[in-house]
Amino acid sequence: LGPILWDFDALTMTFWRLGRRIRWDGVGGAAPATPQLQLAAATSEAEHPLLEHLLQQHGDLFTEPQGLPPARAYDHRIHLQPGSAPVAV
Repeated sequence: LGPILWDFDALTMTFWRLGRRIRWDGVGGAAPATPQLQLAAATSEAEHPLLEHLLQQHGDLFTEPQGLPPARAYDHRIHLQPGSAPVAV
């Protein structure tokens, strides 16, 4: 996409695609349980189906987690010097 402008106060995301400036506006002030975005008023979903396609293609990313993540082959560890106390408890 190239450069992307995020404005977290205004809940907007702006970028260029195929020579046209695209601006996505967030809906509402508080973060909804599932992300809901709308195209700027000047455009319609029929003109720019990119957002709808992306939300459908990656819909599993927006579902609430069910339990703990699966076990991994490698666990992250922080190796401490022998006898040292944790930095923060």
